Amino acid sequence: MSKVIALANQKGGTGKTTTTVNLGIGLAMQGKRVLLVDADAQGNLTDSLGFHEPDNLPVSLATVLTKSMLEEPYEPDEGVLHHAEGVDLMPGNIELSAIEVSLVNTMSRETVLRSYICRRRQRNYSGSGPLSARQRNDAAFTDHSQGKAANQSEAVH
Repeated sequence: MSKVIALANQKGGTGKTTTTVNLGIGLAMQGKRVLLVDADAQGNLTDSLGFHEPDNLPVSLATVLTKSMLEEPYEPDEGVLHHAEGVDLMPGNIELSAIEVSLVNTMSRETVLRSYICRRRQRNYSGSGPLSARQRNDAAFTDHSQGKAANQSEAVH
């Protein structure tokens, strides 16, 4: 079974991004599949993994969350970037600030991020038979700086 770990704090400079990167890469080095989700409009996690212009990426977390809210189809792997250290990344960028405003009028807004993560899980584990040891030990991390995004991530648990 996969695990979701959210690292959230409204205050800046508390080590959320550093902890997320180090923990995620450490688990990947142990053979676990890891998805890092950058839910910060500043895109610091995305930038720290070497994608230095997150605002210029064609697909980000904002893209798939928007599609989810509008009930538009999207592929679970859409926008996921693969890092040389063995982690996958759903990048964040400035577009997330507009999503925060859109969520105010969205039904079940607290489940939008959870729905995306659940869809990723289904995509990765849709094969028949029991989960392998590797699949049972997967992890998804979310890195948040904004209070509303942090509250949404807590619903993922």
